[in-house]
Amino acid sequence: MNKKILSEINLFEGEIVLPKNHQVDRYKIKSDILQSKLENKTVSSNPYAFSFCDYSIESSAPLNLIRSTVAEKLQVYHKIVIEPRLSFGNVFDPKQQSFFRNMIDPVNIKESPDYIMIYGVDVDKNASVVLETKDKRGIDQLSVYPIANNHYIMFPAYLKFFINENDSFQTNILLSTTYVRL
Repeated sequence: MNKKILSEINLFEGEIVLPKNHQVDRYKIKSDILQSKLENKTVSSNPYAFSFCDYSIESSAPLNLIRSTVAEKLQVYHKIVIEPRLSFGNVFDPKQQSFFRNMIDPVNIKESPDYIMIYGVDVDKNASVVLETKDKRGIDQLSVYPIANNHYIMFPAYLKFFINENDSFQTNILLSTTYVRL
């Protein structure tokens, strides 16, 4: 009897762990995202697009450190070679949540990303990412994955997801990066 795997969904999660006396400057990333929000620098200028609430951020040393660390971990531990593309920030005030969406551009599927990574820059302990997947009978089901400060979750970009409602009194700030598989 032969076995063939027809479908598999990879989900990677973890903490950004660096050598002793090194750490991610989350304050710099947070200030870049908030500055982008103040200047209204969104990924899309179309108010009807999901990316209208995504704040573009400039490349910086802490941002590049996160992007490269995740890519290197994936290559070393799972033999998956990826390259970062678009990075953007999201700011969720109390009682706000994100849109239910995926990262695939239906008009340009070939240039769409393969993975999306969501990183907790400054989040409350109850922050989480909700993913929609199908069970073995093809029924949609929602799975909740908590996200903490300095932790990330990475999953295929075709999966629909949203960031749960911010039920705290603090503002949650998240960093998202899309990757393509090489």
